[in-house]
Amino acid sequence: MALDKRNTSLWVKIVIVVVAAVFAAGPALAYLDFRSSPGTQTAKAGSLEALATQYAGQIATAETQLQSDPTSYTVLVYLGNKYYDWGDAVRQVTAKGPGIGADKPMWVAAASYYERALESQYGDPAVATDMAISYHYSGDTLRAVAVIERTMRDSPKFAPAFFNAHVFYQGLGRSADEIRVLQTYLRLEPSGNSAEPARARLNELGVQPSAPATGSTPTTSAPSTPTP
Repeated sequence: MALDKRNTSLWVKIVIVVVAAVFAAGPALAYLDFRSSPGTQTAKAGSLEALATQYAGQIATAETQLQSDPTSYTVLVYLGNKYYDWGDAVRQVTAKGPGIGADKPMWVAAASYYERALESQYGDPAVATDMAISYHYSGDTLRAVAVIERTMRDSPKFAPAFFNAHVFYQGLGRSADEIRVLQTYLRLEPSGNSAEPARARLNELGVQPSAPATGSTPTTSAPSTPTP
């Protein structure tokens, strides 16, 4: 049944407008079905509507800038980041409750802009890692693995890529690969932001992780990390 926009909440209307602009020739936005009690549904809808209002204006402004230079690396990454942040915010609002999956269109859009940015200027492992995370949250973990493996190969000292890779491998049940990348991450950042979670996961996998090196300093790069 076609979606009647006259009876659609504001946040869904905004999602339709901004995501359709990216995928005008692609598949239609999936119907969003909130199954909950009326009170909970109203609260969730209000939060999602506020998020849509917050991000839609910023995205629209950047889209206008992109029209004059469709290959602008800076604007494409900005748009990817905005959709990434929006998707992450929606994911947190709907976690373990009504509306789970409502963040998927944002992750798909984020991945699309990161793709275009890297086609214009490949080389930043942080952008490639965020693109892999976007694929993962959009449901395409196999593609996330393909991207992160290239990133680890091209930027072998970019520690966050190795930590993020373990999440993707975990989702696919590839424990041997998970152990390998976690150990590599700890060699690169023994006292990094994700060192403790890395050691905890290795313990769960039955591997004794190494202790932090004395006086070691974590790197400053710390992109967002997905959860399984």
